[in-house]
Amino acid sequence: MRALRTLVLLLLTACDAQVWDFDAGARSASGGRDTASASDAATAACEADVCVCAAEQLQCGSTCVDPTSSALHCGGCDKACGEGERCRESQCECAAQQTRCGPICANILTNALHCGACNQQCPSNQVCLGGHCQ
Repeated sequence: MRALRTLVLLLLTACDAQVWDFDAGARSASGGRDTASASDAATAACEADVCVCAAEQLQCGSTCVDPTSSALHCGGCDKACGEGERCRESQCECAAQQTRCGPICANILTNALHCGACNQQCPSNQVCLGGHCQ
């Protein structure tokens, strides 16, 4: 049985699987938000429904994740980053070309509610282009 699990993990690695769901026993996509990879799954070992993750990984449910870069488990299990955020060094941060405006990330070059700076709202008949209301 152990040889079969090893073979399955090697095949998943070769097929560039996204996440291995140890409970379901199948690959599952994570909607592009989690950065777990086939190498994450290949470094985990499971015996009797107990999974052991690589040293730099954390077991969150039945998945091994890298909490320094997982947007679903940023810095710890179930600590998901918000919309428009990514996980970097265990901290959620706004993605490229986004600025933190309170609890959200906004593109201050195009967002009419945060045009040029946070909370700088364009009049209702204008749009935000290049950080200027027009």
